[in-house]
Amino acid sequence: MVPSRTGLGSWTSPCSGTVRDLGDALAFDVADEGAVGTTRPFERGRTSGGEGEGIGLALARDLTVTLGGRLSLTGRRPTTFTVLVPVRQDGAGERTGNGDG
Repeated sequence: MVPSRTGLGSWTSPCSGTVRDLGDALAFDVADEGAVGTTRPFERGRTSGGEGEGIGLALARDLTVTLGGRLSLTGRRPTTFTVLVPVRQDGAGERTGNGDG
């Protein structure tokens, strides 16, 4: 997801991002004007027909799961992916990243 938007993949449309605080999680939304050309965008080897190997979204999902979160397709027009990453409060009331300490 992010590597494709930073020049390692095709750069064919502008993209935007937002971060939302959901209390127990942070939601990172990334949207662009592209189209999802497959019904299984998170499967390795699936592409939208352009250049690439079809590993970007699969890798992004694997990394997100490692953080205790999840990555999902949340919109098709515009194409939007959302990463949810849990946060927790430590003993001092400070919020931390991945929920596991």
